[in-house]
Amino acid sequence: MIVDASLGFLNNVPLLTKNNIDTIGRYFCQDQTEEKFLKPDEARQIAQANIRLFTIFEQAVDLTSGVAHANCALDCAKAIGQPAQSAIYFGIEKNGGFTQADMGQITTYFTDIKKTIAGKFKIGIYSNGTPCRVLKAAGSVDYTWLAAASYSHDGTWDFYTSGLWTLAQVGPLDINTNLIPGSWPHMKNPWTLDVNIPNGQFGSFIANPPPANAPV
Repeated sequence: MIVDASLGFLNNVPLLTKNNIDTIGRYFCQDQTEEKFLKPDEARQIAQANIRLFTIFEQAVDLTSGVAHANCALDCAKAIGQPAQSAIYFGIEKNGGFTQADMGQITTYFTDIKKTIAGKFKIGIYSNGTPCRVLKAAGSVDYTWLAAASYSHDGTWDFYTSGLWTLAQVGPLDINTNLIPGSWPHMKNPWTLDVNIPNGQFGSFIANPPPANAPV
């Protein structure tokens, strides 16, 4: 099963194996204190369980920061030992879809990302159908990941039925997994997952972080 999760599984990776999860999408971001941030220790435990990863850089949408976002993603990938030529997805979501002006900014954003990544990793987009279609056609991305929340937006269903997508998030979103019911006092269940279906290779990998006590 392929899932993505915004909350990490540090010291709880056996829960993934017990629930037949063999691939999980986890997050890079600029704020390393965020709960969604994939830390090397978690990546190491996931790798030791022989579970594959795919990574998503997700930040508040700022389409003027392609270079900064790409450099941050490169640093994050190095920290977890992400192998070259696997994929880093960049999340671009917006309720209601994108205007023509938005699309111009998105194109520039991914042009900056592609120049900065410089062929070290495959580049993916996580978004609505229209940005996925436009950037795939332009050769700006290698992989496209359709966000489930966007299926009512213009372009998403058309792109899905085209069969040109790489990965598709499918509803319902935020499935309550009941992995450890009531384990955190302030939350009924800390772990909610989104399920994904693949359409060929999508850039997943087994992480290879440096040893925990290795010098930086």
